[in-house]
Amino acid sequence: MKDGQEARLEDIVILQPALVLRGTSRIGVYPSDPQTGETVVLFEGVDGGSVSLEYEGLVYGLVRLFAIPLASGPLREIRVFTGERTRGENLIHVQMKSLDENDRTDPRRLLVYQQESSSRPERGAFDVKTVKERTDHIFHYITPEKRYTFERLTLVPE
Repeated sequence: MKDGQEARLEDIVILQPALVLRGTSRIGVYPSDPQTGETVVLFEGVDGGSVSLEYEGLVYGLVRLFAIPLASGPLREIRVFTGERTRGENLIHVQMKSLDENDRTDPRRLLVYQQESSSRPERGAFDVKTVKERTDHIFHYITPEKRYTFERLTLVPE
């Protein structure tokens, strides 16, 4: 992108913060780290460019007002891990490291999203299908002073 141009990645997943790229940025992707199994994406603005994580809109305004002090700012790193613990149990773990430009003492921020789901095979007369039994969604927003956690458990009725 040229200086002054902006690209936005938003609304891909429900309640996803906007990922905004302005000007020139360097993005390094390191797939499948041998020690952790994570895919790591590093962001660096070049010649005045930037990559930022922005919490925009009414929903984030209400969250900021009543629950969690979400801070938009430069994005430094995303780590993604997906795995299967045992048959039928899946895990997605995403970490986003960013900075709060308004915090002069310690601007570090970490947003962690975890989704764990459990499913089982169900055999019918002529087919086999996978039935999801439960899904857990856990969000952690970590500042240097405090950790905020939101957990949502979804059970599938029988």
